Amino acid sequence: MVRAAIRDVHRRRSGNSIKIADSAGLLPDAAIRNVPPVVVDANTLLNDALYACRHENLPTTLVSAANTGVIRLFCARHVLEEVVEHYRRLADERRIPPEAFASLWNRQYAPLLRVIRIVPEGLLSQNEQKRIEKLRL
Repeated sequence: MVRAAIRDVHRRRSGNSIKIADSAGLLPDAAIRNVPPVVVDANTLLNDALYACRHENLPTTLVSAANTGVIRLFCARHVLEEVVEHYRRLADERRIPPEAFASLWNRQYAPLLRVIRIVPEGLLSQNEQKRIEKLRL
């Protein structure tokens, strides 16, 4: 029943244009009170965008949920760096023109992401922190 309801909302709203931030950087009001933050990693973003590319650039459930204000998408800065580093190779592997991926990304994903530039001290485990340092290098 829940899946059917989510599919119905997604079907009705997936055609909505992507909402962008105003000149002060604020996104439009949320559809619900206390919108849950959803922290995404590079794999989630890459796979979701590649899926959309393979399906006529239709917004995915992730994009529709963020665009309608049901969730707020967050990612760390290094996640965007990983997307940039890997999208061409992954697009090529799936026979998707990299330009198509980049265009979809700029239209649907970039406007909805809130990027955390500095991850607060103590938030990451030692192994995660080492991985982040390797990515920075």
